Amino acid sequence: MNRVKDRFSAMKKSCLNDDKIHNIEWIILGVIFLLLFLTSCFSDIIATTQHGIIFWDSLFAGRFLDYYIDAVGAIYPFPMYAIFAIWNFPVWVIGKLFSIGIMNSSWLILYSKCILIPFILGTAFLIYKICKELNIKNALWSAFYFLSCCLVMLTICIQAGYDIISVFFTLMGIFYYLKGYTKRFVLFFALAISLKLFALFIFIPLLLLKEKRILRILALLICSGSVYILSFLIFHPMPQQEKNLHTGLMGYLFKNKWPLVTSEVSIFVVAMVCLCFYCYLKKWDETLKIRPIYISFLAMVILFTCSLTHPQWIILLIPYLCILTFAHQDNIKNNILIETLLSGSFALSLMLSWGFVYEMTNINNFLLSKVLGKVSEHCVHYSIGTILAVAIKSENVRSYIGSTLLGIFVASIIVFAVYNYYSLLKRKDSVQGMLIKQESVTSIRTMVWVRAAINFAICSTPACLYFFIKLTGMG
Repeated sequence: MNRVKDRFSAMKKSCLNDDKIHNIEWIILGVIFLLLFLTSCFSDIIATTQHGIIFWDSLFAGRFLDYYIDAVGAIYPFPMYAIFAIWNFPVWVIGKLFSIGIMNSSWLILYSKCILIPFILGTAFLIYKICKELNIKNALWSAFYFLSCCLVMLTICIQAGYDIISVFFTLMGIFYYLKGYTKRFVLFFALAISLKLFALFIFIPLLLLKEKRILRILALLICSGSVYILSFLIFHPMPQQEKNLHTGLMGYLFKNKWPLVTSEVSIFVVAMVCLCFYCYLKKWDETLKIRPIYISFLAMVILFTCSLTHPQWIILLIPYLCILTFAHQDNIKNNILIETLLSGSFALSLMLSWGFVYEMTNINNFLLSKVLGKVSEHCVHYSIGTILAVAIKSENVRSYIGSTLLGIFVASIIVFAVYNYYSLLKRKDSVQGMLIKQESVTSIRTMVWVRAAINFAICSTPACLYFFIKLTGMG
């Protein structure tokens, strides 16, 4: 018994006093992630999976060029569906052999959802590699911090958002950008842009930061759009549904406007042009490799604060937030506090205003309900938002709560940007940076795990509501 106690004490002391992440910590995080991953699945990824499966029907029927006609409702550029088609080829084969549709099997839905796993793990690994390239001491902690982020858990485990695929290729491009491999930088951004156009908002500022020759800038811009343009030409004319997607995206970007003279000006356009001018006028400094990460972060901040955005796009911002959190030793504690506040406030605002993603329907269709049973029909639309509506009758008051939470998110993200600007980009001693002052390992580890517990509590609220409904006999 004493030997067990001594071993436990030694392990506890080791965990508290060294700065490496221990296997038990990875296991705990993996269990948390798995529990959330298996409880719920939003239907959006199922629709995209079905469109990916239809690709094989079109291909073997000799109707490859008519793919968008066969895949009714497909709205994304073709490379996105190509990735889903490759991953879900076994699902297509099973469907043909056993006449089982994906909607009839929770296990097939689980397999289709697992497309997110290699990309989320790959993204975490790239965060680690980028931090190593930047000489950030706590490189592995940045990856751990990313995986334990509230908005990552929410986006991947509950919403099953597949923007992480684009994020992965974007980070690949940034990694090679930092290494000085221009061709690979352009190649991976071309792949990211072909999936969704958001990567373009990072590519252009980064290109202008390093390249000042106008003709070469134009040539590289064309190269970055080559995969997207090629897929467009193959399926020309563009399907109406994809036109609607691009029209809707432009509407999002031009939603927030200032009145000016006889017209209006998009706040997003003004902010993005200012960022591009800053990058073009700034000389490339090989000793300040953190600047491209900060600029990528600013580009996404502009997207989320100056335009109307879709909630699951928030994953586009998180990698840069996590890298910057650990980029300077002096800032780590305060950065953790700010990031926890901004992530938590955004997550809670989603649960209140975007309830259909977190309602019981999405649990009923997945694995947890196969074990413990489905909630009854009158409870399928229950969510945290519906409970709040019962508790607070006034719609105006409820809207104030959501607006306040989003206000906290915007304020926190602006504070984070300003707080880190001076220490990362102005102080010359921060270039090697980030190693100047050793923070208390114990306090940082404690803060990371307290944050992880808070994040798990927020993200598990749909599952907790499900258990409450089942235990109280409501449904």
